[in-house]
Amino acid sequence: MFKTVIWATDASEAAEAALPFARELVQESGGTLVVVYSNDAEQLGLEARIQLQVHELRQAGIDAIFKLVRNRRRAGARDR
Repeated sequence: MFKTVIWATDASEAAEAALPFARELVQESGGTLVVVYSNDAEQLGLEARIQLQVHELRQAGIDAIFKLVRNRRRAGARDR
């Protein structure tokens, strides 16, 4: 059904609640789960936690890929 499923996470409860659904979709279709995390200076340590989740997904037989999106905006920068 799906070749690629994207699970964007910020390690919030809502993101964690969505993981089982994303996982089920790729298990049923044999697709790839792309885990996306946007790096924010205030959230140090989350990257390692998310990488551990990706590792656990791989151990469960899920083709999982980790993508880190670096936040290029500096604190206090304004949207234009």
